[in-house]
Amino acid sequence: MAGATGTRGAQDQQLSETFLCNECRGKYFIKVYTFSIRFKEVDFSDDLIYDKLEDERYMCGACRATYSQTEVEETLRRAKRRIRAEK
Repeated sequence: MAGATGTRGAQDQQLSETFLCNECRGKYFIKVYTFSIRFKEVDFSDDLIYDKLEDERYMCGACRATYSQTEVEETLRRAKRRIRAEK
């Protein structure tokens, strides 16, 4: 799982956490979308209906490892809990 790193501002007590790639520790990501269509038959018509599906992932700009939005959010939630525990 990817990690997060942070820096503390001594004067204003602000904290900044950055999501890091688990593979190369890179911090620059590109949004990657996958679009697809799922077709279904229905009883009341001879036509097919379809659902449009969109998958959003984040790809590391250095090593091309990918992460879901859920993975990014969970990593940052863990960082938040760690910071609270340090206080």
